[in-house]
Amino acid sequence: MGNPVAQHEAWPSTPEPAGARTECERGRVADAARSCTGRAPSKGRVCPAMPEDGDTKKARTEQTEALLGLSVVKASGDLVGKFRISRDALVDELRVEIHKAGGPPALFQQLLCGHEELKDGEPLGAHCHEGDTLQLLLCLPRNSAAEDIAVDWMEIQHTDQLLEELTIRDTQAKFETVMPKQRVAAVGLEANTGLVVLLGTGLKEVPDDELVEGKGKGKGGKDGKGKGGKDGTEYYNFVPPQMLVVPPAAPPFDVPLTLDHPLRRAVEFQVVECRQGYPLPSLGICVAMVREYPWDASCRMFLVAFELVPELLVDTVVPSCADCQSFCLDGQEVLWIDRDDREVLRCKRADVRKGSSSELFQLEGTTRVTSIATASDKILLTRAKSHSVEVFDSGGNWLMRLGDHTRGCQDGEAAQVRFWFPVWSERLVDGPYGFTHKDSSPLIMGPAGSIFVYSGGVLMKISDDLSSAKKVMSVREELWLTERDEGTPQFPEVCSVIGVHDGYLYRVLIRTDWREEVILRRLKCEDSLRQPRSVLRERAPMMWPAITDGRILVDDTFGYGLSHPNVKPHYYDEKSRDTWDGNCRWLGEPWLWDECGRPPNAKDLHMDGNGRLFFPGEREGEDRPRCKESRRIFSD
Repeated sequence: MGNPVAQHEAWPSTPEPAGARTECERGRVADAARSCTGRAPSKGRVCPAMPEDGDTKKARTEQTEALLGLSVVKASGDLVGKFRISRDALVDELRVEIHKAGGPPALFQQLLCGHEELKDGEPLGAHCHEGDTLQLLLCLPRNSAAEDIAVDWMEIQHTDQLLEELTIRDTQAKFETVMPKQRVAAVGLEANTGLVVLLGTGLKEVPDDELVEGKGKGKGGKDGKGKGGKDGTEYYNFVPPQMLVVPPAAPPFDVPLTLDHPLRRAVEFQVVECRQGYPLPSLGICVAMVREYPWDASCRMFLVAFELVPELLVDTVVPSCADCQSFCLDGQEVLWIDRDDREVLRCKRADVRKGSSSELFQLEGTTRVTSIATASDKILLTRAKSHSVEVFDSGGNWLMRLGDHTRGCQDGEAAQVRFWFPVWSERLVDGPYGFTHKDSSPLIMGPAGSIFVYSGGVLMKISDDLSSAKKVMSVREELWLTERDEGTPQFPEVCSVIGVHDGYLYRVLIRTDWREEVILRRLKCEDSLRQPRSVLRERAPMMWPAITDGRILVDDTFGYGLSHPNVKPHYYDEKSRDTWDGNCRWLGEPWLWDECGRPPNAKDLHMDGNGRLFFPGEREGEDRPRCKESRRIFSD
């Protein structure tokens, strides 16, 4: 193919002094400039549009291969470049030259000649019906997504249109279900548009021969334990090197990952629509909080940002990030709390696309920051073992506090608000099959700059002026479950909330039966969900199954739960609905039992290191390790 050169300027490329040639001479030069240097290019060769002296070179001869003069412009009318190319050259070859001339990658180019779109594999001459010049319009982005993929938010039957589930399937049955899917490791939601990012699944299946020992598969293979990454990193469970972006009104597309890419260790995704056109057709920005070591819940975590671009990973590590505790997005800027080697907490901000970062202020104390949000140039923070929302300005000046240190669940004016923000001993919680999420993240950024608070068993919304909070809906975990979710025998484990969009609260669930699927569901934000369970069941008879702390039906027909007595307090099913969200990990708080009463044999009730309740002796083979890593809930 030689070494083709693209010309960016109009022909001739060298301006002539006024009056240097006659009109006839200038015409001969213009004709000669349509050829290259006199050499006939080989088939498909793109030749430079070099000026040619009309006295030394004549116009094209019959032996010279016919060339086209191509002028490529953007939708704004700005010139991308001018090219000389053989009529027999394919559209694919022109895309490559446009990219060399400073245009976007070939994958993102949509070339239009009048009303016709140029397709790969077609000769350019097929679109030049008259003359030997052609003007093309370059549009972005070029849709490379699979058009036979169906994306639906499917209403779950007998839930009174309150609960929906994301399904992504191949309508041509060429590939199995994309979502729900095993091994999905993280999920992100764009609050304004509803765009979803899924780590660990994609439209194209990863070939088994690419998952070899030492590069990601390991002894456990594709579906089990083993080594992942070239550095021999031990993954508890294999996360496929895939990422899928699901826009709200367009086909989904893949973003490929390498086997050793740190995004495969992502804990949390946050997404913001921040469109960027030529030369990078990005739908927005996604920032991931990534573990340094996948097996250590207390390890350092850093931030990786990437553009939402089809079939191409454009990523960067956010600069000046030591150990991220919590973060949020504000347009193309990311705001986060950092902890350095001296345990000093700092609030930092970085522009993802410019690559610049700055420190805003330092925080007093060393107590872990569990969540952060921003609105109207104010910065909101929550801390572990504190049940209030602190508000600062961008300079770090303390402005106000929503709630106080008193535990409760009350909306109203700032001085009357009471929150309950329970936290786990570690900031990361291990879910089934290696799915890891944050233990507590009370502040949730909503659409149009709104801020929600996950407190106890209720979701609240903070007013725009930050002067009050109002209850919106119940966040009881069983509301995302139905009777038909029963596995063999456990119901899915309910994991973290990922965001709010269009009046729905989105949450991740994981089936622990043979399917092992990761599910994304959304529940309509209605105040009526705060009613007693018996009232809700009359309206939606399949919602909120009665399950034990072991996620087994209370009415256990097959006796699966005989070895584990149920200690889950069903008092909060009917009364004080706003107090508890159904997460049995928080039953380690003795005060939660004060209202509902302690279970039988309460003095022997323990909680192990994974947050599971048990009585010593109920499973003889597991007693010793469980008791060693457990604690007694009631000390008196």
